[in-house]
Amino acid sequence: MQDKGFFGSLLDFSFSSFITTKIIKLLYILITIGCVVWLVAATIMQGFMGFVGGVIGAVVVFLLSRIYLELMIVVFRMAENLELIAGRSGGKEPELPPLNPGGPAQAE
Repeated sequence: MQDKGFFGSLLDFSFSSFITTKIIKLLYILITIGCVVWLVAATIMQGFMGFVGGVIGAVVVFLLSRIYLELMIVVFRMAENLELIAGRSGGKEPELPPLNPGGPAQAE
């Protein structure tokens, strides 16, 4: 995959360059700021119980957001690695092993 930069990837209508991997850090920072703002607002509006609920809610949102962003990065890295593998094979499909090697013989 060629690196086109942020705006090059943003304007790539063939979707041959991914922008998600370039903005994932910014998304994580925005989510962190949002969780802190949520906690402060809950504390101001509800007092101590708002603080307790805000902490629980912020931790859950923060954790789920981190898991989702990591999953996105894994998917994009898989796509990049698969493209490298396809490039090494010269574009031809690799020969796959049998689905059940050494298993019981199938009835004919």
